[in-house]
Amino acid sequence: MRLTMNRNKAIFIYGSILILLLQIPAYFLLRQDAEGYLLYLFLMLLIVLTLWRGMVFGLISSLIFIFITGSTLLYTGITGTMTFLNPSFSMQFFFLYGIVLLLLILCAGKVHELMTEQASYIKKLQEDVRNYVAIDVETGFDNETRMRITVNEEMRRADRHKHTFVFIILKLENYDQFQKLYGAKEVQHLWQQLSQRIHQTVRQTDKNFGFAKIILGYY
Repeated sequence: MRLTMNRNKAIFIYGSILILLLQIPAYFLLRQDAEGYLLYLFLMLLIVLTLWRGMVFGLISSLIFIFITGSTLLYTGITGTMTFLNPSFSMQFFFLYGIVLLLLILCAGKVHELMTEQASYIKKLQEDVRNYVAIDVETGFDNETRMRITVNEEMRRADRHKHTFVFIILKLENYDQFQKLYGAKEVQHLWQQLSQRIHQTVRQTDKNFGFAKIILGYY
């Protein structure tokens, strides 16, 4: 839990820095002509790509963009020809633009990295819950993974001590049709009643499992 909170805090901090830094090029570029809007559009596109694909992809794309645009600007200044960039965009201005762009890409890449780590961590927690926690709220039965582990252990224990091992499977016929016909409330009531009957029938030391929503196993 603490790791998740720390990572969320880091995402918030880097996200805030990214938003604040975005105000710098927005202030200078959006006051220019169409060329300024175009450069800002490319900047936003590179940031979105970085948030989507990661820091390495964003840096490579940014360096390619800076090289092509800087070369075009330099060629325009030397030859005096007109391209999509206005001559008012000096090399010094574009140099500062490139620095701000790289800083924004680094922040966006860090946000992507933290969000990826957070998503992987949450997925791992969900996998652990699915594999090792009794998730059936209606019946309280353990899930399939714990069933396989427990049954395997009990079978080996029975073999060692020469005991009889009994594994019973109860399958509900026409379960899907019952669910469609009577709805979720009746299905929940069915599971609760069935689990109560099973708990009353078997011993307290016996184990009960829910498998694939339509099969109950116990031994």
